Amino acid sequence: MGAWGHEPFDNDTAMDWSYDLEESSDLSVLTRSLQPAPGYLEADQGTELVAAAAVVAGALHPVVRLPENIQNWLQRHATLEFASLKVPARAGIDRVLGADSELRELWEESEENFSAWQDCLQKLTVALA
Repeated sequence: MGAWGHEPFDNDTAMDWSYDLEESSDLSVLTRSLQPAPGYLEADQGTELVAAAAVVAGALHPVVRLPENIQNWLQRHATLEFASLKVPARAGIDRVLGADSELRELWEESEENFSAWQDCLQKLTVALA
């Protein structure tokens, strides 16, 4: 995972995922990303889960900062029922922050950035409340 910041789309995996979202016309990409397989959460799955949660939060609260391509997708699909994804998005963030998350383990290795990453995810959780 090439990372350059703690925000949900500040890495290559999330930006690649955003291009898949751009090609969709429904909630299927979001739904699939918010429901990864049970067990240990791999870093790429966690990154996509955070990106999906950020999209849901951004759809419900436009103050959430999203890349331009995602903002454009949300404008084109404003009639979709994003509220139905609030609960899985919040649960997903909890899972990423949990003990069985490779993404959390990777961020913990960077002591100076770990708290900023956690704060970012907590803000998403608040936006999804």
